[in-house]
Amino acid sequence: MTVLDMRDVRKVYRSGDADIVALDHATLTVDRGEIVALLGPSGSGKTTLLSIAGGLLTPSEGVVQVNGHDIPGYSAKELTDFRRHNVGFVFQSVNLVPFLTAEENLLVVDELGGGRGGRAAKERARQLLGELGLAHRTRNLPAQLSGGERQRVAIGRALFNNPSLVLFDEPTSALDTSLGEQVMELIRSEMKSRNTASVIVTHDTRMTHFADRVVRIVDGRLGAAEPVGA
Repeated sequence: MTVLDMRDVRKVYRSGDADIVALDHATLTVDRGEIVALLGPSGSGKTTLLSIAGGLLTPSEGVVQVNGHDIPGYSAKELTDFRRHNVGFVFQSVNLVPFLTAEENLLVVDELGGGRGGRAAKERARQLLGELGLAHRTRNLPAQLSGGERQRVAIGRALFNNPSLVLFDEPTSALDTSLGEQVMELIRSEMKSRNTASVIVTHDTRMTHFADRVVRIVDGRLGAAEPVGA
């Protein structure tokens, strides 16, 4: 089953008298349980594509469907609701709330969705942190965690609402090779065990072997999918 279906998508920004094309007729599909690595240099359009796929940006043209939702026509309120229930994000900078514990950083997802952090939500947070090897870190603040541990908390937060699609923006950029490998192994294990579709934006070719497919992007244009190891 196709979870992400982007067809002929363009994103154009106006700068003075000129048009800047950030994404140029991009077409990409990702199936349930599939991991796609989007590989390209800085400024190639990777983050723009990720933001459009997750409903953070509206495309100038094209079709974007996620889990059956035709999102370009959604209002801001509808997009907020769509993201809350269908998409998980793991950002490059992690973006944990510094004064909340690891457990509380996951419970923020429940609260933003209208929940009250009740027993079921707390059990869900502890279950996820336990699966991610952080059962002993539930009450630690982000400053008390290592870089790899903070990234794991961010992954747990992205998975809290059981999204159909998880989008990762440079998840290993702040980690050394060893920690990066550990985080990517964890991402692959979690995505496969949940049969969740995912796109991992990266410029690090050392990490692409954890994906099922590699798609290169240059100047807003997507290349053909490559088998892992090509």
